[in-house]
Parts: sequence; C-alpha cells; structure tokens
Amino acid sequence: MYGRLPYMFANESSVPSPILVAIRGILRSWDMATTDHRYLDHFHPDGVLHVGAEPTKGAAAMKKLHDDMVDPQKGPVVHLQHFCDRVFLMPTQRLLENEYDGIDSSGKDKGGLATGKESERIAVPTRGLMNGNDKIEAVYTGKLISVLKTKESITTDFATWIVLSPVVGVSKEVPSACEVKGDAAVNKENEKDIDNHSKPSYGELRVEYLRVFSDTAALVTAISKVETDGE
Repeated sequence: MYGRLPYMFANESSVPSPILVAIRGILRSWDMATTDHRYLDHFHPDGVLHVGAEPTKGAAAMKKLHDDMVDPQKGPVVHLQHFCDRVFLMPTQRLLENEYDGIDSSGKDKGGLATGKESERIAVPTRGLMNGNDKIEAVYTGKLISVLKTKESITTDFATWIVLSPVVGVSKEVPSACEVKGDAAVNKENEKDIDNHSKPSYGELRVEYLRVFSDTAALVTAISKVETDGE
C-alpha cells in the first residue's frame, strides 16, 4: 500500500527497538483472523485495551473483543490488515544530554537504549525504567483495511496512544527484551523477539494502556448493510 512492509514505520530508525517490538507484536497477532492471541504477551496482566466505546481489561476480555470483531468464517469482518505510518514519542522521552543514559555531552555512547544516528538518537531512561519509576508514552498512526465477508474493503485512518512500562518483580538474570541491537539488525531481530515474548523478562516493556482513535463511520455503515442483507 505504501511501497513498504505493512508493519514498517517511516521513521522507525529513530525509535528504540523495544517500542517497535511491542507495537508490531500486537498488530501482527491482532491482524490474524484465527489469531494466536500473542498480542496478549505484550500487555501487562492488568493492561487495558480501549478500541470501542468501552475499555477492556485483562486477557479474557481482550480475547473476546478480538474474536467478536473478526471471524474468518462468519464475518462480518473476515480479515484485517494494519499499515503503519509514523511513531511519535512523548517529548520527555527525547534524549537530554547528561540526564538519561545514552550519549553524554562529548557525544560518547553511555550505553542507554538508543537507535539511529548519534545526532538524532532517542534514549529510553533505563536507570528509571529498571526501578519501575518511568513509563514510555507514544502515539503511532496508520491505516487499517477491514475486509468484509462480501469482499468489500473499508480503509480507515487511525492514531493509537500507547503507554508502556517495564516488567519488574522477576529475576534480573532473565535476558531482557530491552537489549540494544545494531541498527542494521533491528528488523530481523524484531521478528525473533516477538516469538520470545511469552515469558516476561526483567525490564521488558509491556503495555499498560492502549487507546485507538479512529473514524469508523464508514465501516459501521458497511457492516450494518451486510448484516441487514443477510437477514
């Protein structure tokens, strides 16, 4: 649709890979009509997913929400496909010299979570994250294609607000998904990371709250027509 992979953001080179891992893991799994429900691996146990009129909290509610929204046999929606545009990190997460781990005033890498060119690096404040004191907030945008059982496709724009915080209370000896990877390997490693997220790792970013904003008027109208014609 955009001449690039569906889950690739235009500005992802300036976004820390742990944030991309969480977003991609949720979207890929959610887009499966017969899902593996592995999007749940990227939420805290008491995480909240707010897609419709009311928020849903916890794994059971999220599973029901997905399965009520899309059914490959019964419909009315039989397939979903997200296309990602851009990620916007909250200003407090942009690297400030001498404040967060990352790059010091001399330009030397201090070991924080950062990606991209040195002059454009963004760092996650690892010191605070490991103590459970900080949260990461971001907004990402894109388009969603919903395919109905009539084969009609409806495209909607969306913006999603996501709040992440690190896993705490597990052994520090467990490898963390927040380890920095070389820029050239980020995309390939993200695929592997998503497959390894069933068990929480110390410091791993998981979702506390995810809220989707979208104009679904056209989709609701199309679904209503499908349901009316099927009666």
